[in-house]
Amino acid sequence: MRPHRRLAAIGVVVLALGAGGSSLAGCALARNSLGTGSSPCFRVLPEAHASVGRLAIFEGVRKLPGSALVKAVDRSKHHRRPPASLTAVARDTTCLVAYRGHFSLAGVKRGWAAMPGPYRAAVVVVRLSDRVVVVTVLFASIPSSIKFSHRFA
Repeated sequence: MRPHRRLAAIGVVVLALGAGGSSLAGCALARNSLGTGSSPCFRVLPEAHASVGRLAIFEGVRKLPGSALVKAVDRSKHHRRPPASLTAVARDTTCLVAYRGHFSLAGVKRGWAAMPGPYRAAVVVVRLSDRVVVVTVLFASIPSSIKFSHRFA
């Protein structure tokens, strides 16, 4: 093989390896998140879990405006108004983190409920901008109007 052809062949191999390596790096970067709009909310899980305690069982997370939970409370059979802290973040980007277990108003951080217990579900509302727990809303069961589809098995 002539020297200039050998150099051309080596150049083609180097270019192919470089292109393949960069495309593999791109694949790895794309897999660092769930590929969903709720991915940023997984950063607030420590704050949410601290709000409900160590015995709570994680059910799912959603990135939604606070108004989604206001609507779920309004649809409930009980006509108690949502707390002012929840209506104040109705237009903010919030993370709703759902848990199941046995809860009491005194046993959760910033607890509120539209009805008397027993409470088997809690939805922690965390403002995404500063990771502050706004309110922990207690329910008999998780509202069906909010789909917490991003779950761990």
